Amino acid sequence: GLYGERIHVAEGFFRLVEGVGRAPSKAPPLALPEGASAAQAFQAIAGACLRHLRLNEAVFLLSRDPEALHQMRVALRRLRSAFSLFDPILAHDPAARALAFSLLTCSNT
Repeated sequence: GLYGERIHVAEGFFRLVEGVGRAPSKAPPLALPEGASAAQAFQAIAGACLRHLRLNEAVFLLSRDPEALHQMRVALRRLRSAFSLFDPILAHDPAARALAFSLLTCSNT
C-alpha cells in the first residue's frame, strides 16, 4: 500500500542522496559554531537527533534490524534530553511544550 511505497522511496532517497545503505547508523559528532545562541544550539541538536532517528527508521522498516531500533531509541532519548536541557528557552512555546510532552509520554509506554 501507500506506506510500502513510502519505504521504497525512503530507501532510494537515502541510498542515492546520502549514501546510506541498509545498515543502522550511530549519530555522528555534532560541532556547534562558536558563538551560537541557545536557540541555534537547540535547533542544531534537535535536527541532528531527528536525522539520526529518521535514518534508522528507514533501515528498521526495511530490515527489522534490532540495532536500528536501538539507535532510534537513542535518538529519541537524546531529543528528550535536549528538550529538558533547553526547557528555559522553550517553556513559552506551545508547540515545543506539546512535542516535549509527547516525547515524555512516548518514553513511558
